Amino acid sequence: MKIFKRILYSRYLLLAGCMLGCIYPIYAQCKIEVDLGDTLKTCRSEVISLDAQVRGAVLFFQWSREENLDNPFSLQPMITVPHSGTYSIEVTGFDPLQNLIQNGDFENGDTLFTSHYERNSTKPGGYIIGQVGTELFDEAKACMDHTTGFGNMLMVKVSDSENVDIWCHTITVKSNQQYRFEAYATGLRINQPPIIILEINDDIISSGTLGSFACSWQKVNGDWNSGNATEATICIRVSDEDIGAATDFAIDDFGFFEVCTTRDEVEVEIFPFELSVVQDEVELPCDGSINISAFPGATDISPMYNWKTCDGNITSDANQYGISLDEPGRYITTAELDIGGKICRDSASVLVEEVSTIELIIEPPDTIHCHNPEVFLEASNGQTSSDVSYQWSTNDGLILTDNLSSNIAVGSKGTYGVTLTESATGCRVVEEVVVKERVLNDFEVESLSDFCTDDKGMIRFGFVNGSEGPYSYSIDSGMTYSNQRIYENLAAGTYVLMVRDKFDCSISKEVILETGPNFTINADTILRIEKDTPSLIPVETDIADSLIANITWTPDTGLSCTDCINPTVNLSSPQSYILEIEDTRGCVLTTSIMIIVDGETKFASVNVFSPNGDGSNDFFTIQGDPGSITRIVQLRIFDRYGNLVFQNFNFAPNIDTEGWNGMLNEQYLNPGVFIYHAEVERTDGRIDNQSGEVLLLR
Repeated sequence: MKIFKRILYSRYLLLAGCMLGCIYPIYAQCKIEVDLGDTLKTCRSEVISLDAQVRGAVLFFQWSREENLDNPFSLQPMITVPHSGTYSIEVTGFDPLQNLIQNGDFENGDTLFTSHYERNSTKPGGYIIGQVGTELFDEAKACMDHTTGFGNMLMVKVSDSENVDIWCHTITVKSNQQYRFEAYATGLRINQPPIIILEINDDIISSGTLGSFACSWQKVNGDWNSGNATEATICIRVSDEDIGAATDFAIDDFGFFEVCTTRDEVEVEIFPFELSVVQDEVELPCDGSINISAFPGATDISPMYNWKTCDGNITSDANQYGISLDEPGRYITTAELDIGGKICRDSASVLVEEVSTIELIIEPPDTIHCHNPEVFLEASNGQTSSDVSYQWSTNDGLILTDNLSSNIAVGSKGTYGVTLTESATGCRVVEEVVVKERVLNDFEVESLSDFCTDDKGMIRFGFVNGSEGPYSYSIDSGMTYSNQRIYENLAAGTYVLMVRDKFDCSISKEVILETGPNFTINADTILRIEKDTPSLIPVETDIADSLIANITWTPDTGLSCTDCINPTVNLSSPQSYILEIEDTRGCVLTTSIMIIVDGETKFASVNVFSPNGDGSNDFFTIQGDPGSITRIVQLRIFDRYGNLVFQNFNFAPNIDTEGWNGMLNEQYLNPGVFIYHAEVERTDGRIDNQSGEVLLLR
């Protein structure tokens, strides 16, 4: 079925032979077609394809019922049809044969467009109409015509002036109409692509950079609605960034098209063939037979039937809609129906269960665990008659005694079945019982030996895998148990952890809490040196050289070394340093040292601080010589967005707690760089200002 939405015009006018500066009123019908074909007939639950055949260039399309499509973004989606219904598609696009731009491929030469560039010029601000890129300049790539490789194209030497139109064309348009512009362009130099700007009636419609590969044609396009306009002046230029940048390029195959929308629909018809049975489950007397049947869903169709069973017994013709049987089991029929050469198939099944008046009772079994490795299963018929027999079986368990007895012993978890047979009638009844096994497999544990900061550790019991709770826990090899899962303030050493389940079964594992560091760092927090005079920084530590993994001084300004204990420092202005010593187990001790340079203003601040509560470098404040400065007038700290995070006024230098602890509104801030500004009063009454950056670490 086809439904076309067409706009027809009574005239088709082409003004040929007009020279530069003319307006070209052209009217053509907007025509795009879509066809979904005739009615589709299909079987229930069959996967079929919708096929939308479109004549024209597609810009957008929308299916009416996306929920049943495997790919709603395809013109040929697959569908599994749940029921008969209508599917439709709406397509928006244009007819590429109805181009409103004349000489868009330049095969008529240098005509039917305007330009502010110089024609037939290879200088900046010039263009030529040619077939090979080297015609514009010798070092250009030999790019060929976009369409055929042998036709004309417009080759542009980018101007040294801004906002110069390269190509313009004026077209009479219809008001309130959607239009599509397309062209193809390529750079003529490697890695020097231009930014192409498309304007219509002085409005920028699109702007984009071509790829960096020369002779690689790319589409330049834009969509435009005419609104109240009756003319469209289309212009191409390059961005101001390309001025003087040698981004020379070629452009070809201009097109301007009316955009329209059309729609089509198709009926999908499901043939009414659905196989069913009267009952999904039926009962069979243990010493009798029954009949079962299947139905096709409509009274005027006659499919071909085929009944099968793997565990039952069919006593009649298996190729009829109904059969006779005398054994329990699963019976399945498959039917086929020929619909004009298309074969529809459907199936149905019936579970036949044998019923008996015999009573079979199985006592609930115990659970297997570490103290109970085997359990007994007991079956009875609930009657005094002894004219019955038992047979036990299992696929995943372990039977330890005679399986033909009413009572058996089993040694593993699994499903156990027993068949009770009545000798006189042959009737039987089957029951199953599940034996559970509870085994402790593993348990999770978290241990923390943070002896780098203190002398105590922690053990936390986590998820227990296996068995049943409630669980109890021990950290002393099972000497004592409790329901406590977290143990803190533990001394270093080896701990044997145990978990016990409800059956008094247990498992264990070892955890070692290591000892911490046993070294210290001794250094003056403020050191005074002479300006531009090498001086040794006196630092003492009691750690053995063999236990030192890393030594780090931060920053490295003015230091003779940054990986030694006692570097030489030579400065002309104050500087703060952080010394970190890491032992071979990863423990780190830190201290900070402020260097005051005689002959300069005797105050400074650290560059880095780490408010982690270890008692070292936890605050940022102003350090200074009390003989040179009397007070800190103000200290203000900002984040990288300029927000104030800390301020303090009128306090003495060298007092850590008067400075910033890395918090805002009692919340620790994330690590990062912050800006500080300080005003410091000297002993002579003068005010010094200092600003800088400080890095907050964790």
